[in-house]
Amino acid sequence: MINQNISVSYNKVTVKYLKSKWGSCSNKKNLNFHYMLSSLPVNIMNYIIVHELVHLIEFNHSERFWDLVKLYDPNYKEHTGLLKIYNDILCF
Repeated sequence: MINQNISVSYNKVTVKYLKSKWGSCSNKKNLNFHYMLSSLPVNIMNYIIVHELVHLIEFNHSERFWDLVKLYDPNYKEHTGLLKIYNDILCF
């Protein structure tokens, strides 16, 4: 289960074609998501959203970042593993 209560502020959200990733977060607090994100299973889609929202708190992939991801998505390791399958399908 994913905890959807991430209290962060962001500038704008854009859905577009991203060449090699499902989502990104800029230092200007802009969130970008691949237009195919909604075709993923809900738990994987939610993981990607959580991942990018946590970047608004911790703009790196440090241990603290992953601790926060785990707080909001306790099954994130399973979701990252499943995401690799979809990455292979879309040649990311």
